[in-house]
Amino acid sequence: MIPEPKGREVASLLERNVTVTMTITIGTRNLQKYVSRTSVVFVSISFIVLMIISLAWLVFYYIQRFRYANARDRNQVQHTHQNNTATRNYTDTPCRQTTLQKTAA
Repeated sequence: MIPEPKGREVASLLERNVTVTMTITIGTRNLQKYVSRTSVVFVSISFIVLMIISLAWLVFYYIQRFRYANARDRNQVQHTHQNNTATRNYTDTPCRQTTLQKTAA
């Protein structure tokens, strides 16, 4: 793999009908020249910020869910207690049976 300026140089030589001799060998890909250090830092920081935001949202979601479940359970227990109290008061109330007498008209 050769850089673009070197490729343009070879192409211009070929356009002028100059004989070009090249040796092709197995080499390594040197991407460090083409990747800016600034862009790597920017992408890394962006990824970390997104991970922090996602984690904060997840924690907030589960805290709200836990609070909602506890509030629902508390209301259910309180409602059950009120029903038991009302039932107890109703059953403790003395009942008298009366008969209806017909009057002659």
